Amino acid sequence: MRVDASPAAIWDCLIDLDAWPHWHEHIRVAHRIGPAQPGTALCWREHEALAVARLTWVEPGRRLEWALLHGPWPGLHRWRIEESAGGALVCHARTLALTDTQQDARLLRARLLDTINDWNSRLQAHHARERAA
Repeated sequence: MRVDASPAAIWDCLIDLDAWPHWHEHIRVAHRIGPAQPGTALCWREHEALAVARLTWVEPGRRLEWALLHGPWPGLHRWRIEESAGGALVCHARTLALTDTQQDARLLRARLLDTINDWNSRLQAHHARERAA
């Protein structure tokens, strides 16, 4: 997804968990428990679900990854940010760690894409509002 914001602005938005509730209406509270480095814990409440994650890769301004340990989408969550035509190209991907093989893979894939698209559109809308202000 292309966003009309600098890679630094995208990075700041993603790494500042305390600000997530300001741009993502389904997140009530979010915190990073420590510095932005691998091993640091993240926690947030999205809808009614508590999510707990651990940072696995931190490359300021370029790449952020966490392993979701507890929450609705366990697995690896990746964000890659690149400069693109005066803005930023943001790649958001998730790898699920499923243990229940009875789940319908197509339904899960569709729901996962919906959540990725929701996060992407909220991030994009946040920066559009910032630009207009």
